[in-house]
Amino acid sequence: MNDRTAFGAMAEIADQGKAVPDDISIVGFDDIPQAALAHPALTTVRQPTHELGQLAATFLLERIAHPGTPHQKRILPCHIIVRQSSGPPLPSGVLHVLIPDRGPVS
Repeated sequence: MNDRTAFGAMAEIADQGKAVPDDISIVGFDDIPQAALAHPALTTVRQPTHELGQLAATFLLERIAHPGTPHQKRILPCHIIVRQSSGPPLPSGVLHVLIPDRGPVS
């Protein structure tokens, strides 16, 4: 989930009387500036957005100039930014999912 959706999940968890990360860990994606300011600060995945935009523009311009050019694929590195919204993993094989209005499901 992106960081903004993660903020909503954190609010819903609090509304249900649970605590992040004590009861459930939340991890977002994007590393928007507000992620570091949230309470607790949001663990998130940072992607190289500038490089991603440059590559997209390059690929697009190549396709415009050479319409027969095959699709290109590039994998860019992402980095996890560990903050306070994630705790240690649960024992192997244990999964808890929080469903709004129904509480935890194992």
